[in-house]
Amino acid sequence: MKKSLMFLLLSFVCLSVSAQGGKIRSGVIGGVSMDWYNDKTIAKEGKGFNVPDVKPAFHVGYQFQLELKHRLSVDAALLYGQKRGEIASVGYEVAPVKGYKSKFARNYIALNGVVNYNLIGGLKLGAGVEPTIHFKEDIMIGNRIKSAFDVPVVLKAAYAFKYFDLALMYKHGTCNVMKGVPYMKYGHTRDLQVSIFVPIFR
Repeated sequence: MKKSLMFLLLSFVCLSVSAQGGKIRSGVIGGVSMDWYNDKTIAKEGKGFNVPDVKPAFHVGYQFQLELKHRLSVDAALLYGQKRGEIASVGYEVAPVKGYKSKFARNYIALNGVVNYNLIGGLKLGAGVEPTIHFKEDIMIGNRIKSAFDVPVVLKAAYAFKYFDLALMYKHGTCNVMKGVPYMKYGHTRDLQVSIFVPIFR
């Protein structure tokens, strides 16, 4: 996985450097997402926490789109977003009431980089990475989700319309972003995201 991430990052840098004279578009981007966690959280002796029940989230930011040769292009976006969810206890000692729930709204900042290939017409397929910083958030009684850094692998399908681009992305987290939640072993996110990119400068 580390070698794959390094390859994608180096490819992104090399393509960006070789894009001298390429056409650049930039503008605002925003959308919604739904994520879930790949975990094996199991209550021990009737105590613990369930895997978080995640709610729809949002993201906004600014994106640069660089057209290269041979039907290639690079998207680079700085994003701010918030992930919302709910964690329920199943008799943990700090929250002894069975069924106790704690909501959380966790902010993050990400740098999205994707290399695209123009398949046909306005349809593009791409892959990249999205280094992300997740900020800490209080949960339950006496517990806190710690700040965490993640580098999700991104797969993208987008279609360019006349005035905007519509994209569907899948993000595969590689790091534990739920440190601090008792009985949660892995905390790797899986994210399905829909976004709209509106170019302002062409």
